[in-house]
Amino acid sequence: MSNLFKKSKYLFEQGKIILFSMTVSEIIAGMLGAVIILFILHIIEPQPKRMGTVNITGIVNQFVKSQAKQDLPPKVLQQRVNDFGKQLQTVLDDIARKQQVVLLVQEAVISGSQDYTDEVKNRLSAVQPATDISK
Repeated sequence: MSNLFKKSKYLFEQGKIILFSMTVSEIIAGMLGAVIILFILHIIEPQPKRMGTVNITGIVNQFVKSQAKQDLPPKVLQQRVNDFGKQLQTVLDDIARKQQVVLLVQEAVISGSQDYTDEVKNRLSAVQPATDISK
């Protein structure tokens, strides 16, 4: 029998309650296990995303005004609108992914978020140089 067990048995026989009878290595192993579990849970748990806003209404209005000035046939206008919508969605998805933000319509947010409207306009202008939406 180990000395620790003999001492624990003796204290128990004397009517004293034994609250702690672990060795130091057992305590360290338990603490290390708890730290490892907490670390794994921290990695697995997704971090909350930040919020960002974009003035979609303003961007679309500027695009519509620039296209209206060109007096285009309806089929060409429809194709440009479709292309613009796809490009806008691609730019929004790219910014959201790279910046790790959830983008919301600016009108839906009162305060507390970063505005990405200028970045969206700049990227759209680079993709669509014929339409001036950077103003």
